[in-house]
Amino acid sequence: MQAHTRLGWAYSSLGRFGEAIAELETAARLTHRNPYSLASLAEACARAGKREKAQDLLREILRRAADGYVSPFGVAWVYSALGDRDSTFEWLEKAYAERSNGMAYLAVRHLDDPIRADPRFADLLRRMGLTE
Repeated sequence: MQAHTRLGWAYSSLGRFGEAIAELETAARLTHRNPYSLASLAEACARAGKREKAQDLLREILRRAADGYVSPFGVAWVYSALGDRDSTFEWLEKAYAERSNGMAYLAVRHLDDPIRADPRFADLLRRMGLTE
């Protein structure tokens, strides 16, 4: 599963969305559609312009959050890719509050570039001790 996920991320970062989505769909199938793999797939779909599919996956993830753990960092990825900054920061704040391990990558994940200009991003990095 990790190999398919990481390959999907690499393809997505290169703009090779068809290949990214294929790898991430494989990862989702192999993990029985766990929320982490669905978030990766939803993010790639959103970046590929497949907003409706991304939103359907996001709804599935949020339904699962009602019954069990879902990484707020993963949900934030999806909202960021969909261009919903307020929801992105709402979920990043949840990830920060729970000390989600994904937050360690926030300063270096290039997929987060669209939110870097928002003052909330700099504030979050400052509170995490990643900037001065």
